[in-house]
Amino acid sequence: MRYPHVMELKEALTQQQAKQVRLRQMRESVAAELTRLEGELEEVTADVAVLSRLVARYEGGIVPPGAQDGVPALAPEGQADALDWQHLPRMQAVERVLHEASEPVGRPYIHQVLLDRGRDDPPDTIQAALGHLKLKGRATQSGRGLWIPLNRANGADTQGDD
Repeated sequence: MRYPHVMELKEALTQQQAKQVRLRQMRESVAAELTRLEGELEEVTADVAVLSRLVARYEGGIVPPGAQDGVPALAPEGQADALDWQHLPRMQAVERVLHEASEPVGRPYIHQVLLDRGRDDPPDTIQAALGHLKLKGRATQSGRGLWIPLNRANGADTQGDD
């Protein structure tokens, strides 16, 4: 053999290539975990916002009429808009929030608006409603985690009926 150290260099190269493959796999795994954690953080942040608002409301002595054991009651009688929101099917309520928003909105915002309107839709059901609206061609994503009504994306803004 012409260069006696070539075998040692080839072995070192093979080891470094194997290490490179392992590190790339680890990076992909960490990236997937980071994406999962970002989604979880978004949900927890939305929960913190909702719970903070409720704590502030209760600490301020503003307890909805009929609330029992720390659970807010439905909207008081005489507030027709709140009652209308409560009787809307979830998908229509979510779509209505999209139409009322002046810009693309995310699930935490939709959840907060629905809470403000006297509804208690869980965040995962809001996500399901958004997916259903997308399948029906009535909503679309406008950026990461942001939604708009499809007819606004097309230049019109009339709410569909179900």
